[in-house]
Amino acid sequence: MNQKKQMIIIGMASLLSILFSACTKNNEIHKKVGDFIIQPDAIDEICVYLYQEQENIPLFITTDINHIQKITSAVSGINVKKLSKQEDIDFMEHGQRMLQNDILFVDFKTKDNSCCLIAIWQDGIIYIVDIISMKSSSRTISYKSLDSYPSIYTWLLSLHENI
Repeated sequence: MNQKKQMIIIGMASLLSILFSACTKNNEIHKKVGDFIIQPDAIDEICVYLYQEQENIPLFITTDINHIQKITSAVSGINVKKLSKQEDIDFMEHGQRMLQNDILFVDFKTKDNSCCLIAIWQDGIIYIVDIISMKSSSRTISYKSLDSYPSIYTWLLSLHENI
């Protein structure tokens, strides 16, 4: 094989390698909330809490399969981005963001335990922690929504009147 063909093959192999690693990295960084709901078919309870004055106040608890499916489908398709350690610290404002009033916590539960917990702020930002990473000895991995969903926040607040 002549030298020109070898250079073209090496160049193509390098390009494919870069493209493959970029695609793999992108899949690790961008996910959907539904990717974190472990055993979605086993969810038998959703608890929604409103954080007020350093206390989680139960807003509502539902075991109704129709409500569970509506809530799950409302959040499952939301795109989230993996946060680096520094991005997580910056977003959380060194922990101060979790002390803000009016955060909604949505806890998806199976009969065994919690399988997903998301936080939603009034501005519609959604924050989720990878439960599997929480159970490991390495850093807990967090994700934040790419967009803002204030309508989901408002909808969840209004649901407590109908449940």
